[in-house]
Amino acid sequence: MILSIWIGLVRSVDAGDPGLRRVEPTCLAISPLRAIPAISARKDSLGPEGWRDAVVRSLRQSRTDSSWIFRSAGECPESVAILDVFQFPTDVVASAQGQALRMRMEWKHVAGQTEFFLSASEKHPLEPSSVADQLLTIADQQMAQVELSSLPPGATAKWLSGAQWRSLGPAPQSILLPPGALSVSFETNGKQRRIDTLVDAGRNYLVLADFRASRIDPQIRWEPRRTWPWWSLTLVSVAGGLWATREQVLAQRAYSNLGSGDTPATFSQKWSQLRTANLWRNGLFSAAVVFGIGAGWLEWSNGRNP
Repeated sequence: MILSIWIGLVRSVDAGDPGLRRVEPTCLAISPLRAIPAISARKDSLGPEGWRDAVVRSLRQSRTDSSWIFRSAGECPESVAILDVFQFPTDVVASAQGQALRMRMEWKHVAGQTEFFLSASEKHPLEPSSVADQLLTIADQQMAQVELSSLPPGATAKWLSGAQWRSLGPAPQSILLPPGALSVSFETNGKQRRIDTLVDAGRNYLVLADFRASRIDPQIRWEPRRTWPWWSLTLVSVAGGLWATREQVLAQRAYSNLGSGDTPATFSQKWSQLRTANLWRNGLFSAAVVFGIGAGWLEWSNGRNP
């Protein structure tokens, strides 16, 4: 019996589709909204930190989906994926309707920045609730949408969350996940198949497990595979991750100490240093997890095939 699996991109799916399930906790980290007080003719009494706190409160009140965690920047759990929301003091632009605010989003563990704009005028002043609604809409669009299916239908689908397998129920299933590593397992009639892959932000995927029978050559012999290169890569990745963690802490401290007297160039430089440190740290620790899982799987596979 040959069990096969197929993965590919599928058509775009609406992030608001009630059939989609958000299965991986994700943190939306809000930095001080530094450009709002710079809007001309606006009497602002909140300040950058006050606007941030008001938007976080509005997000918590409007979303009951437990997979989203809303925090101020720097307060998100390190165990979950983090989507940063931030501004520079100069992020005020002119538009046909008047002034507009540029908002920026960026995953801590994935390179690439998303920008969008909010209209701001005297007739339609910004409110924390409207900012929160816009942020949440764009944040949903930054998730990866994955459709899990099997042939024949009905195989039990599971996904790996941290170190624990969690059941999704019988396939087909449609889920939303932050970009990054994805491990999925399908099981039916005592047969099981697992696949490990990567998914990108805002993309749509189909993962199909085919359990239909086909002929195989009984003369094929299995040879044990070496595991020491995988263990070596795991140790190197862990050591590198510890070094990158120290660099991230220093960069976070330097960015948090910036004030209104610093120039936009300084903000950009410090943010770039913080982003680089985050990418190195998360990338190295993610690599350690992948290499460790690979080494453990090879050990298990060698033990099952004498």
